[in-house]
Formats: sequence, C-alpha cells, structure tokens
Amino acid sequence: MKKILVPAALYMLLIVGCDKIKDLAAISFDVPLTSQQLVPARGAFTGTFPLTMDFSSSKVATNSAQYLSNNNTSTNLIDSAVMTSLSLIKVNGDSNAHFNFVDTIRIFASATGQSEVLVAYRYGVPANIDSLALTCNDVNLKPYFLADSVMLRVNGHFTALPDSNSALIRVRTSLKVHGNPLN
Repeated sequence: MKKILVPAALYMLLIVGCDKIKDLAAISFDVPLTSQQLVPARGAFTGTFPLTMDFSSSKVATNSAQYLSNNNTSTNLIDSAVMTSLSLIKVNGDSNAHFNFVDTIRIFASATGQSEVLVAYRYGVPANIDSLALTCNDVNLKPYFLADSVMLRVNGHFTALPDSNSALIRVRTSLKVHGNPLN
C-alpha cells in the first residue's frame, strides 16, 4: 500500500507544482486604444426620430508588435485579448452638448480578415452627461489586437438631433492581453 501512496503523492505534487510554475510564467499587460469620432452633423438626419445610425468610424493602430516586444513575448504565446473598459468623452461642441440626443450606443470592432463584432454597449444613456462608461462584451479580441489596426464603429439610437453640428467624441478603451509561454 505504501508503494502505491508514495508515487501517487509525488505525482500529485508534480502536477500541482507544474500548475504553479505555469501560473508564475503567465504574462498580462494592458493596451490602451484611443480614437475620435464625429457626431453626425444635424443635416445628416433625415426621417423621423427615433433613428438608428452610425457616428463616423475610425481606424486605430494597435501597435501590437511594440507591445509584444516590450513584454518579451510573441504572437504565438498570446492566449487572449479582452476589452476591460470603454468610455466615451465629449471633447468639443456646444457647452451644453451632452449625450442627451441618444439613448443607446454600441461599439463594433473589425480588422482585416476578421468579421465585425459588438465589443461594448450602453442602453439607457443618462441625461446631461459629458462622459459615458460602456459595458464591455466578454469577447476574445486576440486576432483584432494582433492586426496592425482595428476599425471602431460607433452606432447610436438617436432620440433627437445632436445639440451641436461639430461635436467630437473621444473613445478610450483598454485591452487586457494574456499569454503564457508554457501553453
């Protein structure tokens, strides 16, 4: 019986020890991405409200090669890239240009060779605010992060005309990139 228990115990220690070593080897780093979007000009709206339409889209460089180099890793060692935060901030426009003209905002991401995917959203946009935190979808964006750039498209459900003809919105997002050389 002792001959069976000792090897079994050693085997269990080896498995637990390997998992601990694997956890220690894991890497994780944040990647901030920022873009700017123009709110559609008042003349762009035709028809009656409510109305669903896109803000402008923007191409954002991922700088993935630089982030991989700075973190001493490579593309084949990356397991996932997940959006952890996304916020919209009014940059300019009328002083009273809040997000009052929209009640829903959705952000979609696409990249070369990748389909468009919903990455963040906010339903029930509060009145009289200049910055807005969105809910991020739990989507693995690894192929989007590894692309040279990602296209962000902002879509809104407009309930009224925008307060300004020249409002600019800054989109700030953060990706948490995970990898492990022992996978």
